[in-house]
Amino acid sequence: MTPITRQLARALLPPRDRLGHKGTFGRVYVLGGCTGYTGAPVYAGESAVRTGSGLVFVGVPGEIYPIAAARCEAAMVHPLPRDYAALLDRIQACDAALIGPGLGRAAETEKTVLALLKDLSVPVVLDADGINAVSAHIHVLDGRRRHDSHPSRGGVCPSRRQLPSRQIQPGAGGGRVRPAPWLRHGTQGPRHHCGFP
Repeated sequence: MTPITRQLARALLPPRDRLGHKGTFGRVYVLGGCTGYTGAPVYAGESAVRTGSGLVFVGVPGEIYPIAAARCEAAMVHPLPRDYAALLDRIQACDAALIGPGLGRAAETEKTVLALLKDLSVPVVLDADGINAVSAHIHVLDGRRRHDSHPSRGGVCPSRRQLPSRQIQPGAGGGRVRPAPWLRHGTQGPRHHCGFP
């Protein structure tokens, strides 16, 4: 096993333009949060900033906006628009999206996540409740895989640790789904319900 050192990290990361500014280092959109789960989108947004993203937008439901906005120092928090087209436009204006941290598992939220995965052309990372939303509708990922299965060009890249009951295996056919060997049958975390505005 190779230890991760400053020298190794420096060699693996591309050099940053010394004359660059926040507008040249990419735009990330974080979609998450609900009542009782305000920390997840805040931490995700701040992490994106700390790892070098230029502009980070954190979209949260209006009822938790004041809490999330007060906690974010560098990411730009805003209340989610009630209009789906406005939300879609806002995410499409970014270079990548993270969907799911603290999002909740309400039926309307699940519908919105599934619609976004069909309509978005930017790369998407699913996390937490974003993965939960697709777990029963895994076919939604097939459409994204037809475009390109590489996460940096529009694919979906869920964390192995967080897939609730299925594992996505990239392959020549665009991916196949099989039961996740690291989870016991029927094991899922508590189901919390939060609603989209």
